[in-house]
Amino acid sequence: MKLEKFNKNKKQKEIIIGAILILIGVIGGIGLYRSFAMYEEKQTFDVLKGTVPDFRIGKGDINIIALKVNGEKTNTVPLKADYSDIKTECDNSATGVWNKEEWGLKITNVTIVPTSCTVEFILDSIEFDYLGKEQTFIAPIEGKYKLEVWGAEGGKTGSVQGGYGGYAKGEINLTQGEELFIYVGEKGSTTSQGASAGTRDTFNGGGGTIAHSDGGTICAQGGGATHIALVTGLLSTLEKQKSEILIVAGGGGGNGRHTAFQNTIPGSGGGYLGVNSADFTHDGITARGYGGTQAQGGGLYYSGSATIPEVAKGSFGQGGRRFGSGGGGFYGGGSAGYPAGGGSGYIGNARLTNKEMWCYKCEESDAEETRTHTTNNISSDAVSQNAKQGNGYAKITYLGSN
Repeated sequence: MKLEKFNKNKKQKEIIIGAILILIGVIGGIGLYRSFAMYEEKQTFDVLKGTVPDFRIGKGDINIIALKVNGEKTNTVPLKADYSDIKTECDNSATGVWNKEEWGLKITNVTIVPTSCTVEFILDSIEFDYLGKEQTFIAPIEGKYKLEVWGAEGGKTGSVQGGYGGYAKGEINLTQGEELFIYVGEKGSTTSQGASAGTRDTFNGGGGTIAHSDGGTICAQGGGATHIALVTGLLSTLEKQKSEILIVAGGGGGNGRHTAFQNTIPGSGGGYLGVNSADFTHDGITARGYGGTQAQGGGLYYSGSATIPEVAKGSFGQGGRRFGSGGGGFYGGGSAGYPAGGGSGYIGNARLTNKEMWCYKCEESDAEETRTHTTNNISSDAVSQNAKQGNGYAKITYLGSN
């Protein structure tokens, strides 16, 4: 914070008794006027950066500017952000206004010393819906933040849902101005009446379907993962930058099927393990798509002699591709033709504390780096500790100073 020097304009007025000398300062766009003064004096104070300890009027007169974020005092001016409200209050009938464009403070009508003004920034949770592109968050103030992510649901066939997205949460200390990169997973879609051409991958790693000319085949994409990282890039591009990944929620597997066969339930997103699909059985052949793990993509089980292409296996950040395709995740789920597994979640970054994952009917873990809880609760809204229907979601909440 610095005090800028400005030219002072002094105008001698009529002297009735003696000589009166009054010095009046202006800080953060403060304009002070005294009607009985022998002269007027104007100053300004730059509050765009740094701290705001006080402003002064003459020698020895100290007036206080206090800053708060969600009721907690701070000496640092918060950065521009999506605040739900910015409240300014001054005592002694002074008036304070925070200019949101210039990001500075103007105080007028200071006639009593000392005078105090308080600026409070109300910072609610910042939420990120699916947009199909990178989104960013810049920490407006140093402190602790809660990160929450939900993976996307896989594509469904008929009345059978795709696998549900997982949920993960953790807390992290961020410095002011530190930037996070958010990728929200896309829900898988379904191609009816067969698929003469394959479909693209869903955003952030849900598997796209492979072409199939059989009119009885119904293809469904896997759901994309949702992740937050310290670097830019889709999850599948960060395999050599795993230390920069903060948190991941796995996407659900797609529910591909054939009209002449049984409808198989796909696996949901994890958890430290993505959920396996139910077994698919036809003409004595049994198939199963496995969920991704913390170390490798989901594979597949196939009891017959048919050859399954390599692309059906999940990989880092990417679900396997087939008629029912795997969910995206830290490692994506695999597809055994029609049934597909879900992608795994991730909370292993050392900067995260109070970290846990929830997933639909999944395997649990008590280890700190992979703590996972199973749940039967699902919601189309982003609800903490619930598996997710529809597109993925992310939320960042300021918890206060470190």
